Amino acid sequence: MRILLIVILLSFMTGCLSSFKVTGYSGGTVIIDCDYYILDRSHDKYLCRENRSSWSCKYQIRTGLKNTWVNSGRFSLYDITGRNYFKVIIRQLTRQDEGTYWCGVDKPTIRDSYTKVELDVKKDDCCEKSVTETAYLGGEATIRCNYPEDHEDRTKYFCKESNDFKTCVYMIASHQTTAEAGRFSVSDNRSERFSTVTIRDLTEDDTGTYWCGVVASYISLITQVQLHVTDWRDVKPINVTGQVGEIARLTCKYPDDHKSNEKLFCKGDSPLTCEDNVRTTVHNEVVYKGRFSLRDNPRTSVFTVHIKELRTEDSGTYWCVSDRRWRPADYTRFILSVGQWINSLHQWWLVGGYIGGSAHCNGWTGTEVQYCYIYSIPAIRMSRSSYFSTSLLCFPFCTPAVTM
Repeated sequence: MRILLIVILLSFMTGCLSSFKVTGYSGGTVIIDCDYYILDRSHDKYLCRENRSSWSCKYQIRTGLKNTWVNSGRFSLYDITGRNYFKVIIRQLTRQDEGTYWCGVDKPTIRDSYTKVELDVKKDDCCEKSVTETAYLGGEATIRCNYPEDHEDRTKYFCKESNDFKTCVYMIASHQTTAEAGRFSVSDNRSERFSTVTIRDLTEDDTGTYWCGVVASYISLITQVQLHVTDWRDVKPINVTGQVGEIARLTCKYPDDHKSNEKLFCKGDSPLTCEDNVRTTVHNEVVYKGRFSLRDNPRTSVFTVHIKELRTEDSGTYWCVSDRRWRPADYTRFILSVGQWINSLHQWWLVGGYIGGSAHCNGWTGTEVQYCYIYSIPAIRMSRSSYFSTSLLCFPFCTPAVTM
């Protein structure tokens, strides 16, 4: 076993199995495979860094464990005995990591065997170090992965960082223009030097850290992607109220790159199952469907929906949609409450119909009351409550005769 290796002799040793160059990027990660002889399965494996000034090679990581990840700072090593190679990962690369490394197999009684690795770390303005994407549960995430100019012909690689941060689990890779694997697909735009990864039918388990990279005789991970999959219930709604017989006007803002997309307006608790009320692919023209109308104005990136002759059954959750990929930027959530004026006991009040409130007023219990405005004959507002919280407020304005 050697702690210091005489570097000047390494390149002449018969134990040198191979030599290759690795290119990494500042802030990124490289994954290197180091082969060894079948008879070396039982020996310790290591990665050391050459120091020419002291004619030595300093261990970065070393282990005798088999078929399990071992960590040492920014370095990880996994000895795959069944396939006679071990995998080394170097994370959070900096320019100071450049240099010569040796993958080694420690042999106590004879000369060690080695693989020489020349590591070059570049800083390329083409690629962001980290991006964040948010998408909806059940929907679709689209991730753009830029890569350097000299990697157009290389295989594009996409992986997910494991929960223990020791490795990056393969999701999809492609040497072709397009490829698909289960819920994952990738397309490569070589003229613009970026690939696009799409993940469909998102689940909560898809939340996590991913990496975009390229494959040569090694894997270079360039851009870290933080993907957050959120439930549609987390989308903050816009509350709108209206009265029976009137017109409701809803304004829907959409991203600028959705100008040519179909616009639609649908009703339902979930955007995955909402029922279309009106939709259009034309610009600056009003499209009608029953009591609903929609007009898209691409100049302002807004489409407007009108609902005429409101009815109490129009109350509920609506979605403005400019893209069916279920991303947060694609949706606006409205909660519409339609009420009516009731004249009883010489008082006036408006009873909303949005499910979610509760009331117990003078012996009557309801579960569909959100608010109650109470007016006297001269229309002077006396009080307001978001929910019926006390019988004192309800009495005597809400009676068993008032139902939803």
